[in-house]
Amino acid sequence: RDDLVRDFALFDQYRGKGLNQNEKSLAFRFWLQDTRQTLDEAAIEAAMQRLITALGKSVGARLRQ
Repeated sequence: RDDLVRDFALFDQYRGKGLNQNEKSLAFRFWLQDTRQTLDEAAIEAAMQRLITALGKSVGARLRQ
């Protein structure tokens, strides 16, 4: 399902050592909720993968290694 994200917030931003000059590292907190059933790990992981893929396609975001 694509409607699990209820809210999100940026809680950290970093620029500097370990990143290219035009890069910044952003950390977000996501609040997920399903009003029909309890979320399990598989549903959470699937939702997060959809978010990561969408952000990668739209703005070139990627996970830190």
